[in-house]
Formats: sequence, C-alpha cells, structure tokens
Amino acid sequence: MNFPPRTTLLCSLAPLGLSLALAAQSPTSLLFAPRSTETTRSGSNGTALRQISERSIAVVTPNDGGNCRHSAENFLPHLALQTLLGDEDGDGDVYTPQLTRSIQAMLVKPLKWDVAQRRYVPRTAPIDGREIYITPRTAVGTNVSGAPGLRPCDCGRVIANGQIEHFIRGEHIVAAFGMRDSTGQPLSVDRLGIDAIAMDKDRRIYLSFEDDHQVRLKCGTGYVNGVAQDGALLIIPPGAWTMDARGNVASVLPESGIVALNEAQVDAMVANAKMTGVTGACLNVAVDLDSLALDQRGGTFTVSFCGQTQALPNLLFTTETMTGAGIASTRNGGEIAQANGCSLARSCGTGPTTGEQSGLYASGNVGSINALESLERVPCRFVLGTPNPTSLGGPCAWHIGTNLNVAAVWLFAGNGGLPVSNAIDFTAAYALPTDCFPDLFPQALTHGPIVVPMVPDGWGGRTGVFGPLPLPAAVAPNGLLAQALVFTNGRWELSTPLTLVQ
Repeated sequence: MNFPPRTTLLCSLAPLGLSLALAAQSPTSLLFAPRSTETTRSGSNGTALRQISERSIAVVTPNDGGNCRHSAENFLPHLALQTLLGDEDGDGDVYTPQLTRSIQAMLVKPLKWDVAQRRYVPRTAPIDGREIYITPRTAVGTNVSGAPGLRPCDCGRVIANGQIEHFIRGEHIVAAFGMRDSTGQPLSVDRLGIDAIAMDKDRRIYLSFEDDHQVRLKCGTGYVNGVAQDGALLIIPPGAWTMDARGNVASVLPESGIVALNEAQVDAMVANAKMTGVTGACLNVAVDLDSLALDQRGGTFTVSFCGQTQALPNLLFTTETMTGAGIASTRNGGEIAQANGCSLARSCGTGPTTGEQSGLYASGNVGSINALESLERVPCRFVLGTPNPTSLGGPCAWHIGTNLNVAAVWLFAGNGGLPVSNAIDFTAAYALPTDCFPDLFPQALTHGPIVVPMVPDGWGGRTGVFGPLPLPAAVAPNGLLAQALVFTNGRWELSTPLTLVQ
C-alpha cells in the first residue's frame, strides 16, 4: 500500500504616527518560507529586508484591487530567530549563519488556546511571531533550551528565553504511524524529517515526510503494512491524540494514523491544477509534498482509507516541482490556489509562474515554497534587519520594515545577554495589548531612543534606516541588542529583536 560605553543613540522624542494599517474586514494572508533566498517584489525600499532567507518567514497579503499588485515581506527574519534562540550552539555569541539551515515546515494553530479554560477558542486577533511553530532542516543546538531541543522530526516554537515548546515530537509521530526501519524495529527519530504540517479546527493533524517510511496502521480489527511516501498526505485523527496544558500533543494512540492521499493521488491533483513552473512548463507530478495549510476559501475534499471515506477541509499545498513559488489547492480535485481574488500561480499555456503571484521578485529562477501557513487576518509586521549582522567594530546599520502607517518609530539598543537575552511578555507584564511582536527585551532600552523616520515603500508598507554608525566592538561584548517601539492607535507596538555581534 503506497500511501561606545554609552553609545550616542539619544535624540529628542517626537510625535509618532497613530494609525494601524490593518483592515476592518481582514483579507487572507499567507506565511511562507522559500526553498532558497528570494527577493521581495517591492524591493523593500532597498533595505536589507528585501532578502527573504530560507531561514526566515515571510508574509504576503494578496491584493484584490484588480491588478493583484502585492509584495511578500519579512515577518520573522532569521536574525530575529537567532536572538530568540540565543547561543544555542555554545560558541559564545548568538550568530549562527546556518541556524536551522532552512525552515522545512510551519504551523499556526487555527484556534487560540485559552490557558485558563484549557480549551481552544476562536481567534479574535492577528497572530504574532511567537505563535509560529516550525520544523528546522537541521537540529537547533540545546545549549540554551536543553534536550531534546528542536529537531527535524519535531514541530515547535521558541517561547521565553530560548526555551522550546513542542506542538508535536518525533516520538509521537513514529508511534502514531507505527513507523519501522528495514529490520522491523521502531524507526529512530534521528531518521525522521517533517516536510509539511497543518492542523484544522477539528484538531486533525496533517503531515508529510521528507523520505519514504514503512508504516503499520490499524485497519478495522486488524492492521495494514505499507509505505508512507514523501509525496503522500497523512493524518493523525483528533481522537488519536491527547492535549497537554498548552493544547499541544501529549500522547498518541499507537498506529492510529491514516494515509489520506498517496503520492499518486497527490500527483493527480498537481496534474489537475494545470499550473506552470518558473520555466513555463505544465506540471503533472509532485515529487515531494513540501507544505500544507488550510484553504481559507472553505469547502471540502474526500479521502478514503481502509474502506472509510471522509470529507476534509480543503488544503493549500506546495510541492518540490512548483517552482516560481506557486501554490495549489485540493479544491475540485486539484486547482491553482486563490487568495483574495488573486491566483497564486499561472495556468498552463499562459506563461511561467514567476514568483510575483506570491509576492516575490520575478528573477526567472524563483524556487518553490518550503513551508506555508494561511491566516484569517492580516498580521502586524514590524521587523528589524541589517545588511551585516557581524558589524561591531565597523559601520552598523538598522533597517526597519512595517505595515503600520506611522511617520516614525523609536529605536533602542543595549548590551545583549548570554546565553540568551531575556524577554518579558509585554501584554502580561504591563496589561497592554499589542498586535505586533509580543515580547519586550528590557536590555535593549539601555541606549536611546532615537527617532527613525519611516517612508512608504509604494506597496502598502513603510521602511526606515538608521546608520551606518561606527561602533567599537567593546561596547557590546555580548552583542548589541536592538528593538524598535511605536505608539499607534492607542497601543504600544514592538518590533522583532536583532542582535549585532563582532
């Protein structure tokens, strides 16, 4: 079955903009990680934020204004992830150029976990960067988090001070699918890689793996043995897993998973979609199922396993063959995905899928999407970048990008901490709501603020630049930690953090 001691960052305070550029009736947004480094369609006003690394997460809100003129932008840059994770490899600084190597899979829970009620409730606010669970291509070091860390077989998020909260661990997956090695023994989690993950509002967990694996699954009163291919869609049913105090997977019923679609069925959906890749050729195979997300347009598709048929909510998906950053849907047996009236690929015979459909610059060699998530609301984007993260002792610069409609923001900086810079939950500590990044890094408030003017990028966002500024490396032996703030729409909003190192 194929299934300087006080660096001069002081400036006078100035009035800052007060309106939040989030629509009342929010359209669908997509989060994604590209297979290789790509460029934003807007160019991000020439800032370092124009580059979206395979270790970063981008956001795009397809524009339904008729011409679908939209740009993907950095939402959780890899340099922010480095600050959140800290000195995970124990080498004395937070800079790890190949941290995670790439983001293989991504999950945002479609429902909000209510800690007090210990149940899932509907989301009423946009998500933030701390709510994204990821799977790395290479394991994150455990110097800060401790074992087991975040491995290619896990899906987890970074919580306060470099700790990892797992949504699901490799051990749960091996048990749920009765995964075996060639000798018939339970598969070692070191040999398991998650390639795609999603969860629907009924708590089904959807998965695809990086490689083919032998599985043993319950079928009626017996069991079936088979192969879960790397292009297949698998499911852990909602009744097959129990939740912990955070709504994550605490345990699973052994051998309870199902093969919803085998690789041939996924290939058929790709062929039915009649979409092109970056060369303009029509696609007809998946090779590898690379990402999964809920299709916010709704509807269902039907699968069958062990004689049982069920209707599932439609999914967005990408495959290894979908160059040009194209996205497909399970709707109607496979079709080109749409969001807010915009097609997310080109159809056969109309030219190549260039990357523009997903908000990327059409370079002619845009790759596929490695990880994908869909959101019911546009999130607040407020991020820091830099052209050179190892610039202490030379010219340092901070680049700022946001979808807040503000005239200027405040930038702060201070000595970072090792092994990790401590953060506090801004909403919990000060009882103040925020839409952007939820955590404040108090060490960053040592120097500043400086006022950084923000200018439109022509694509609905705004950017600002401070620097280059010569800074001796000695002023920040643990790295120079920075964070931006702004008061807008009656709220304090915080940016993602950034640490410059020697």
